[in-house]
Amino acid sequence: MKGEQKHGGTKTLALRAAIGVAYIGLLALFLVTGRTHTVLIDNKADPAGSWQAIRGMTVSVNGGEAVEYMKGDRDKVSVKGQKMRVRVEFFDGRDTEEYSLKIPFIEDTLLLSVPKLAEGLDNPMEPFNLYADNKARTDAEEGERFGQEP
Repeated sequence: MKGEQKHGGTKTLALRAAIGVAYIGLLALFLVTGRTHTVLIDNKADPAGSWQAIRGMTVSVNGGEAVEYMKGDRDKVSVKGQKMRVRVEFFDGRDTEEYSLKIPFIEDTLLLSVPKLAEGLDNPMEPFNLYADNKARTDAEEGERFGQEP
């Protein structure tokens, strides 16, 4: 009976548990770093007048191609992971600025207001829900059509 191996010994069980923990750790790492978010880059003024749109600038995200924005422009970029670097070059002679932002894991689409970011205001990046915005606009239009208050 000497030399027989036991099946399911403590060493084997510990090794299997370690492999399982390693797989779960890798899964979590890939989930966080591989998550893609849509970020809307916005250069619009606040309707209440709290901030003004930037006259002209170029914006690059995570070292990508610089895109030109004028007053009122909005475009989208896809960002992979939970962090992004934004580089803004202003046409009016101000110094180029670079910003590092964290993206919430649960958000699919975010709106980044570059004027708010450049002025140092709170919450330059906020969740954006296209369907909620369209529903509110549609409800208001239907109310106007039928003579109801929005």
